[in-house]
Amino acid sequence: MSFLMIIINTMRISTLQAEKQIQEIVKHIAVQLQPVKIILFGSFARGDYNTASDLDLCVIMRSAADWFTRTYEFKQKVGFSEFDIEPHIFTEEEFNKMIKNENPFAMRILKEGKILYEQQ
Repeated sequence: MSFLMIIINTMRISTLQAEKQIQEIVKHIAVQLQPVKIILFGSFARGDYNTASDLDLCVIMRSAADWFTRTYEFKQKVGFSEFDIEPHIFTEEEFNKMIKNENPFAMRILKEGKILYEQQ
């Protein structure tokens, strides 16, 4: 096997491991916080992540709590993972308003994002 093929196979394994870990994180978030939706965006969603990449998650909640309280609750209940998780936590109303106003950040999430969890 060529050196290039070894690198490609290693990258595939790393990608599969990353995807599995992300699925576990999302499952944990869903159980702990019961969000409406979890959207992966950023380098992991685009597929151009590296070892320094963080995990950008848009977490949409029904909670009426303020942003600080929602973020604190996320950090307390989700804990730590192998990834540096960068949660962006919005209420449904906040996120829908951002979309309606064509907020560039919300548009980026919609454009490159992948829905990993949606409450039934």
